[in-house]
This record gives sequence, structure tokens and C-alpha cells, in this order.
Amino acid sequence: MDELRQLYHWRYGYELPDDDAGSEDLELMLHTIALTGGDTIKKMVMWAELWAPWLPSMQATALAETIAANPRRFSSETLGEHLRLTFIERERLGIRTIGSVDVTKETRLEMSRQKRVKRNASGAGCRCEASC
Repeated sequence: MDELRQLYHWRYGYELPDDDAGSEDLELMLHTIALTGGDTIKKMVMWAELWAPWLPSMQATALAETIAANPRRFSSETLGEHLRLTFIERERLGIRTIGSVDVTKETRLEMSRQKRVKRNASGAGCRCEASC
């Protein structure tokens, strides 16, 4: 949820646009909220009222109830595709749990491995050095 909110804030400011992209992004967030437990319908409606004030309250409630009845769990790669998240955006925002649309998971893992090897070769050692 935090990374989605961070991405939305970076792209749109404090309000999702009143268009197809805004509606799709709203639904992605509501599916994510629906998986958190507790009074998810209330949480979803409150989030919609804050980030999509253009959506009438009754429609927000109906959408929240529909999603709560059958929430979807997206893989990191699928979520990245839906969001059209680029690798550059992902890196700039420090996003780690959402994939990117232009760099595969395998490539990102290899890049991370190479970064770790380079860091270790420079004498930085492992991050757990104090406990190693």
C-alpha cells in the first residue's frame, strides 16, 4: 500500500485523475486494501473519498463492497504491468515490491547481484558485518 500511495503521489499529487487511469489505479489500491483485514469496506471508502473525491460516495461504497467480496491478489510483475511502472520510476522512488514493465524480474535480480558483488569488491563488506 505504501509503495502504491508513493507512486500515485509522485504521478498525480494528492488526487487521482478523473479518467480511466485514475479509475484503474483506484481499483488496484482498493484490491490491495481489501487484503489487509479488519473493516476493509470502511478503509476502502475512506481511501476513495480522500484520493478520488470525484467519485460519488454511493459509487465508492458499491465499488468497495464488490471488491471486498472478491479481492484480487496481484503478483509484483502483474501489478507493475497494470501500473505501467518503468524501471526508472521504480528506482527513483525506491520501490521494491512492484515489478517494472520494461525490465524483467530476472534482469532486476541480476542487476542487484552485480551491485552487491561490486559493493563487496570495493571493501564495503556484507551489510551484516557487525553480526558476522
